[in-house]
Amino acid sequence: ANHMSHLTYEQLPPLEPIATKGGQPPAYWPASGKIRVENLSARYSKDGPKVLHIISFHVKSGEHIGIVGRTGSGKVNYALLP
Repeated sequence: ANHMSHLTYEQLPPLEPIATKGGQPPAYWPASGKIRVENLSARYSKDGPKVLHIISFHVKSGEHIGIVGRTGSGKVNYALLP
């Protein structure tokens, strides 16, 4: 049987936007970019089994991606990467 023994609710104050001249991002902010991952493997610990096995993908500037899958399929592992 599934159950939850503890639930915590926290309300964080909204972050104030960074003021910029004319509402434009700062000059150092990149106008475009991309993400390229090649042959990535990852483990939770140094001695643990691989939880990601040779993953490669490219995300172009302006492209949106989604990571979907069944519960326990490893979606959160992407967020845990350094």
